[in-house]
Amino acid sequence: MGSSLSLFSCTQRKRGDDSASEGDEDEEEEEEVSSDERNSSVIEGEVTETAVENNMSVGEDDTHPPELTEFPADFKKSFVNIKEEDKWRLRSGRYVEDIILVHSWILDTSCPLVKTWFSDQEWQEICTTNSKDDPKIDKFVENLILRYDVKTVDALRAAVMKPWLQEEYNHQKHFDAESLHLAVTDILRLWESNSLLNQPSSLERWYDVNVWGPLIDRFFLDLDSVALVRGEGCSLASAARKNAQRTLETRQRLGSRGDGIFRSLITSEEYGSIECGKEVVPMATKTLQDRRKVGKLMKDMIKGRIQASNDSKMFAREIEAIGIVHCRLTADFYSLDLPAGSIARLIHHDHCFVPVDSMKMDGNHVINVGEVLALIVNVFKHKRRLERSMAITSDAIPTKPSNHLQRVLSGEMIPSSDDITESVAIPPTLSTPRKNSEAVGKAKSSTTVVV
Repeated sequence: MGSSLSLFSCTQRKRGDDSASEGDEDEEEEEEVSSDERNSSVIEGEVTETAVENNMSVGEDDTHPPELTEFPADFKKSFVNIKEEDKWRLRSGRYVEDIILVHSWILDTSCPLVKTWFSDQEWQEICTTNSKDDPKIDKFVENLILRYDVKTVDALRAAVMKPWLQEEYNHQKHFDAESLHLAVTDILRLWESNSLLNQPSSLERWYDVNVWGPLIDRFFLDLDSVALVRGEGCSLASAARKNAQRTLETRQRLGSRGDGIFRSLITSEEYGSIECGKEVVPMATKTLQDRRKVGKLMKDMIKGRIQASNDSKMFAREIEAIGIVHCRLTADFYSLDLPAGSIARLIHHDHCFVPVDSMKMDGNHVINVGEVLALIVNVFKHKRRLERSMAITSDAIPTKPSNHLQRVLSGEMIPSSDDITESVAIPPTLSTPRKNSEAVGKAKSSTTVVV
């Protein structure tokens, strides 16, 4: 997709008041604000709809990163609390955390603007440090994908009608291939019936059931002890973050609502998030909010798993979370990890789409089947990333020292953090401030329109 703006640039600022509101909530809890309201500004002490609201960095045309003085108090506090030894020191001697003053400390590697803040050598180091291997696709599945890579609807129908399996079916061995075959068949039927062409853009649920169910959800059905929870479920990892400082007198807050959450059926661990929407405009406000929301959820999920491992640095550097944002017939694939220091690295892997209509040439309906197959390959790779990250858990959780039992029996003080030689410090994920609807309304009423 390669958006030109960072998804995680900074938090909203108030002119004349850089303290964060105590009642700030995440973007999923905001009041509905029209596009006209989002573009308005209220100056001198009121809320400002800055470039930040569109996930733009301060000074979009400037190749210099924003100064710390431009940020609200909660962000400044999180920056001050990062110790120098917990920062990511590049070979050039510069610290990434001193340059990337971005929302929730999530570095979006697909942002060209952020890239200008570093030299080519520094950016290469940022993108490759502790990078994860690209997942491999099973050879049998790969051959089946190539078999379906045809040019016309009729040729695809002929391909799916041929037997795809020449041996006895084995669920563990052939589930992915069967999921591929069924997904291609379902999309083919939509093409043959022109269903994609005739659907109103407002029917978000229709796309979830008829397109993304076959292309995403059903590929993950065989995961052991993990479920893809659909339907605006609350993230447990996000709830843990929001209630970290809660006392008995304060109201318990719900976690951010995700359109899909990959969650363990045994523990409270979460491994990935999905957001879906109706808008396909790349820089639409809702689209940008969905991408930022997925990134924040993925960081919450990783932080929750790391805390369960007693903040093991080894564990933190190995795991990753997956994210998908799909809007109507487009899908973007993301992953997030903690490569070094305290920074979370957001990686945009690919932008895919499902072609809507076929073009008639020489009596044949020509359609780009390869785009759908590329999307399915990305789903397979995300599934492998999830499985790989899950498998790290049992091996990476550190054990208590051998004298732990003796200290318990003797009644000595039992340190928690001292039991681990190396721990990782993760700065907090920040809440996205609410819109001040009253202030925005004043701005609209005082605006003079010249025709």
